[in-house]
Amino acid sequence: MRLHATAVLALTLSAASLFAADLGKYKDWDQSPQGYFMTAAERTQWSAVANEADAQKFVADFIAKRGGEKFTKEVALRAQNADKYLSIGKLKGSQTMRGKVVILFGPPAGMQVNDRKGRGGYVSSPSSAAVSDLGGSASASSGERGGGDSQTMGATSSSGAAFKDFTFSFSRASVPALGGDYSVTIEADAASGKDRIRDRKKAAELDEKFEAVAKASIKQ
Repeated sequence: MRLHATAVLALTLSAASLFAADLGKYKDWDQSPQGYFMTAAERTQWSAVANEADAQKFVADFIAKRGGEKFTKEVALRAQNADKYLSIGKLKGSQTMRGKVVILFGPPAGMQVNDRKGRGGYVSSPSSAAVSDLGGSASASSGERGGGDSQTMGATSSSGAAFKDFTFSFSRASVPALGGDYSVTIEADAASGKDRIRDRKKAAELDEKFEAVAKASIKQ
């Protein structure tokens, strides 16, 4: 009986692989800056899209509900700035959680970046904090304000930091869907750029904020 069940499972997986949806140029669209704006319900709908033609229609309708060309231009600009200021190494800022935050929520009211060598305290040398295009103010671990320098925010500092903690602050006035003033800290590996929120409760809270902002992006 166990052997039969294993054979059935293998055939099922094989069939799923054989008939996997071919979305063409939209294959990874759900993980793109535009895709970040999908609600949970839309992600369920997207999972049922089976071909490139249906994917194209889904994306066209998705964009139209959010303001059309104005939406695409704004998202592209936010993604460009995320790449410019939040990239670390070869990992683009727009492909990270910190990038998703500023793409979905828009320019932060403030941002602070702290370097850490480990799980303990912060190193004394500041990171570059040139984030004028992201909006608001920015500071590094020393409290120094970011200026007009266009250096990539994520460039590894001479301190040899192991981690960079990005703390973003948003005001209720600029992002009403957040339900109030909001701040979030995201830990990034200073070498690879991969990031996360270590606290599960905070991570779940951020997911709820993502959903609220995604719903609010729908204009019609």
